[in-house]
Amino acid sequence: GGSISKVYSPIFDSSTQHRAVIGSIYQMTKDEALAVLDVAKQAWDQGQGEWPQMSLWERILAVENLVIGLRKSRENIANILMWEICKTQADAYKEFDRTMEFVESSIAMAKVQLEEGSWRNVSGIQAKVRRGPLGVTLLLAPFNYPLNEMYA
Repeated sequence: GGSISKVYSPIFDSSTQHRAVIGSIYQMTKDEALAVLDVAKQAWDQGQGEWPQMSLWERILAVENLVIGLRKSRENIANILMWEICKTQADAYKEFDRTMEFVESSIAMAKVQLEEGSWRNVSGIQAKVRRGPLGVTLLLAPFNYPLNEMYA
């Protein structure tokens, strides 16, 4: 398997004369990473897996529950942003709040579209619009806005 690496903050600890250690992370091997990809592909199952087969209402409920859980961890997530990338406390909370507001706004838009029905008139043509998962996705957030760019 892979190894465990220490995670250092960019913040210099004057008492130790070193950067502060803020955690550790497992370094996956190539084979382990590919095994995780295989599990994700199996869960997708060419669109026949549990998540893609859920109704949009069920997926909305799952994401709403995720937001509830994340909101309970707001302070912890903000602290991580401060230690990992030197955000100020105000900026860390702002990134968290902006991200949760974006997700909630997206949920609200999906609910409105569901309530209005799936038929749309686009340039004089009637079309049935369906929203659904598209497949396995890799998300890689940038250093400066990791939370917002990952979830938004």
